[in-house]
Amino acid sequence: MLKLSKKVMFNLVLTSVILGTFAYGHATGITGDLNSDGIIDSTDAALMQRYILGNSDKEDINIENADINGDGNVSSIDYSLLKRYILGVIDNFDEYNESEEDESNTEDEIMINYDSLYVQNLPDYPVKIVNTNSELVEAIGSYDQYSFRGAPDIGLYVNRYSDEFFEDNSLIYVAQEKNSTYEQDTPKSIEIRDEICTVNIHRFKSKSSLSSRTDHKVFLLPISGKLNNISEAKLNIITEEEVESSHELFKTQTAVDEYPTIQNINTNAELLELFKENKSEDINEALDKYTDAYFENNGLIFIALEETSGSIWHEMDKVTFKNDECIVNLKRFTPFKGTTDMAHWALLVTVPKGIADETQEINLNIIERQDLIKDYEISMGGSGGSYSSNIERIYSRLGYTDEFFEENGMIVVSYQFGEGGNSVGLNGAAIKGDSFVISTSVNNPSFVGPPVMEYFYIYITVDKDALDSTSNLMLGPLDDKNIREIPLFIE
Repeated sequence: MLKLSKKVMFNLVLTSVILGTFAYGHATGITGDLNSDGIIDSTDAALMQRYILGNSDKEDINIENADINGDGNVSSIDYSLLKRYILGVIDNFDEYNESEEDESNTEDEIMINYDSLYVQNLPDYPVKIVNTNSELVEAIGSYDQYSFRGAPDIGLYVNRYSDEFFEDNSLIYVAQEKNSTYEQDTPKSIEIRDEICTVNIHRFKSKSSLSSRTDHKVFLLPISGKLNNISEAKLNIITEEEVESSHELFKTQTAVDEYPTIQNINTNAELLELFKENKSEDINEALDKYTDAYFENNGLIFIALEETSGSIWHEMDKVTFKNDECIVNLKRFTPFKGTTDMAHWALLVTVPKGIADETQEINLNIIERQDLIKDYEISMGGSGGSYSSNIERIYSRLGYTDEFFEENGMIVVSYQFGEGGNSVGLNGAAIKGDSFVISTSVNNPSFVGPPVMEYFYIYITVDKDALDSTSNLMLGPLDDKNIREIPLFIE
């Protein structure tokens, strides 16, 4: 396998974007024109991918035109420059030729997508490079082998990754058994070095149950190009664990010079110094419990925040610990319409003493949310057909007055199931473009429930002005990225 001189992100999935053609001339040829047809286009990018992956020889391309930065090697740095040129990010290669610039200036962060599904039986291997459809069927089974609710997914992926797909592509197959309802695995990245493929899995261990069952989880990661030179495929589990914690959040000025401020507090004197400008008796009383004896048995993290609006509010999510890093996860809610006054917040987070002693780094993770939901109610009943979901705005409801709907908007999300034992929940809402997005959760039983129809209705009261500002309603995730994707590193 070709070893690259620098560690950079490299795209191994061809997109469906139709790229235009460009020409860039040099006296010695056209830099970036790998097939010597006089233009620089996506065909040249595909040829460079195959060469870097070891799926073609230097005789198959114009090797001189492929060395875009002139360092004597054809690497993912050259591919990054070629892609940026084709997409119009840069208009020439002159400043990058024989460049000694910092690596970060030529890094191109491109992601690969992945699929996940549940299966009944797991193979003996946790990671495998799959190069044929028959290998995939052997690994996950075919639709006919299954009689549980995940079966349709099996048939979908067996058909998606057909023999035609494997003519020019490979698939990384990752099989994981989730032994606890408190664990959740997510692919984070893939690394290929010295013919060894490593899939890094992030394992989150929660303090509360994440599901009602243990699962056999499979991740499928499609790779553009054949991975024929991989001698070993392995799994690397990176564990992040939720820790016991408690917190207090105060709206008050603190004695800090910049925002946000995050630090460990080890004594009562340190804490009182930070709150010396506080004038609230209620806050002073709340600080009384943080005595020196308290610090002998607990760790305390202090966080100071500054907001441009007093109507922005916060909600503690969780505290996690990974290696020697402590991460405070905080939800930040921004209303559709807010005030223009400044506000200062102080967050005190208590963690176990052992965690505080092991922590070398503290980080704050802000989870942005829009404060759009005023109230909600989940009810069962009604009638309907087979499994489906629906979302709509309503302008009247039994027990609610016309005055209520003049000041509020209401959305109803309905679910219909063909068997019993299900439950639904509400995650939140967000405005994306001209769409008002509602995020819900559905929990299915680990068994096939009784053959009875179940109907759920989530009635959600929302900010009317925010709802009126949009033209579409949709169910979806709150995060910006709808596609699950991870980076791939080649060295």
